[in-house]
Amino acid sequence: MLLRILELAIVGIIMFGFITELVIPFFKGTLYFPSFRKKRSEAQSKLADMREGVEISGIKREITKTKAEIEEEQQEGSGKNRRSKK
Repeated sequence: MLLRILELAIVGIIMFGFITELVIPFFKGTLYFPSFRKKRSEAQSKLADMREGVEISGIKREITKTKAEIEEEQQEGSGKNRRSKK
């Protein structure tokens, strides 16, 4: 009796997986095994976010470096102007 219930439960799980992963996507015209694709797309979006963060931090470093260079040039330029005015 318990073995029969277990057998029906396993068959039900297999049928559920078959319907949700193959039959429904077939009729919708989408790709098969959508549950696996969700995990993959989540991982890809996390990776894209991480890459974007790295890119932003690189841009911030470049901005800081450029500001420092501009300040140095302005200080050197103001020093030359003072010398030429004397």
